[in-house]
Amino acid sequence: MVVKLKDESDRAVALIITAWVDDALTEMLKRTLVQDEKVIDDMFRHIGPLGTFSSRIGLAYLVARISRTVYENLETIRKIRNDFAHTRDDLQFSSQSISDRCKNLYLKGFKGADGATAEFNPRNAFVATGIGLLSFFIEFVNAATISEDRREDYFPKFMNWVEDQMLDTVAKFAEPNAAADSGRDIGS
Repeated sequence: MVVKLKDESDRAVALIITAWVDDALTEMLKRTLVQDEKVIDDMFRHIGPLGTFSSRIGLAYLVARISRTVYENLETIRKIRNDFAHTRDDLQFSSQSISDRCKNLYLKGFKGADGATAEFNPRNAFVATGIGLLSFFIEFVNAATISEDRREDYFPKFMNWVEDQMLDTVAKFAEPNAAADSGRDIGS
């Protein structure tokens, strides 16, 4: 099943992308732990100590599975998701508070076919950073994401690669002709 983010509301995009990122982070954390299925299930169940996205983000950072940069991007995504999930208002990525938070995300704009960086679009920044984080966690599910001495963070290099590949990656989640439409407008 292909999810067509282009057809989804801003609220749905925030919830879908965050769920994907949360699932990938959870899987990466679970693979880091002693493989005792019962204890893992107890820890990660909804009311368990690792039952929230927030607690999983914190643990991943504290046990050095992710860098400070990844931690901050995850926290931004979590806060944006919470804004959408906990309001009855017609919140949009273009709303000032959401747009301002999206400016803190790693991929604020990315290169089009002409090599120029696209103008800032908060929805695109959220989708691009979310897909980048999802890909990062899948790629590094069994590998270190930072060097042992914590001096080298592999996230920036990976995100540069994602940015270079983004048009191809996003095309899998968009309409068949979306990549040809503008080459940059992935989420709206």
